[in-house]
Amino acid sequence: MGQDSLAVAENPDSIDGLIRQIEGLPKEGIYVAIAIGLLLFIIGWFGGTKNTPKKVLTCIILVTVVGIFSLPVATALYKWLAPGLSPVGAFSVVYLVWCLYLIGMAISLYETLIVTADEARPN
Repeated sequence: MGQDSLAVAENPDSIDGLIRQIEGLPKEGIYVAIAIGLLLFIIGWFGGTKNTPKKVLTCIILVTVVGIFSLPVATALYKWLAPGLSPVGAFSVVYLVWCLYLIGMAISLYETLIVTADEARPN
């Protein structure tokens, strides 16, 4: 490993530094976050997703495909923000915006495919 790569790895304002900071997060917090995520899946299952597993899977696949194919937008946003912010700041903003975009898209698609369809059916 050369001197330049060592300097990048030790710089907290680099992406490598951000990854090291993420790896340094308390393990308890990570376990709690994973447990809450799994609990939300379980609650959703008993809340009605078990009745429409094909639609839920369709939502997951569509959001994943759209997210992958629209990654150039996230890359462009990072390149636009990077000169004005530190690499960690730019990455954090892009990550937050990207997560909000995917979450909003997933919720909207779920509402459209499942909730709206169920509400449109006559009793």
